[in-house]
Amino acid sequence: MFDHAPHIPNPDDAAEELAIIHAMMAKGRKAASLDGWHLIVWGSLISGLLCLQHIADLADLAPGSRLWLWQPVCLIGFTASIFIGRRAAARRLSNPISRIYTTAFVSMFICLSLYMVAGSIRDRPDPYVMSLLYHGTMGGVFFTMGAATRLRPLLIAALGWWSGFCIFAWKGAIQVSDFPILYVSTLLFLTGPGVYLVWHKTHKSAG
Repeated sequence: MFDHAPHIPNPDDAAEELAIIHAMMAKGRKAASLDGWHLIVWGSLISGLLCLQHIADLADLAPGSRLWLWQPVCLIGFTASIFIGRRAAARRLSNPISRIYTTAFVSMFICLSLYMVAGSIRDRPDPYVMSLLYHGTMGGVFFTMGAATRLRPLLIAALGWWSGFCIFAWKGAIQVSDFPILYVSTLLFLTGPGVYLVWHKTHKSAG
């Protein structure tokens, strides 16, 4: 008969595996930090344009069928910029966090683009449905990023986006007076996480 001795885990192996996991997490968070400026620039731009659209709607400067046309342009620019530049997320796909970042935002782009195309066939997309999709998909993006990086502020941003989704779902319609919800949520939960990621990178580097 063979004598099977019980396997005793080696504490050194466990410590080494834990160190590897921590190193991978640190590398992933650094990768996410590189994308902070991407969120700051586009979050600020989209928030500002939503504010201008609100003012234009209130002043009746242009018909609504024209005022929304900046949205697909910004959506294309936001997504294309993920692929542009030597340090862009799509150029760092060897890093798992960069892959998650790219996949999450490209998925959001596909979802919103499909609705914009479908809605344009009937004159223009329904602003109410668009606002639900916008908040819902953004919440999904930041929840995915927060879970991958274990950065709690990104999970808080996801909660903020989903709170906006719940507000519009409860209202059942969107009015001109609801535009502040759109541009404030964009400023807080798109630009805000970008500011945090840049701060996180600087703070960790200094530490």
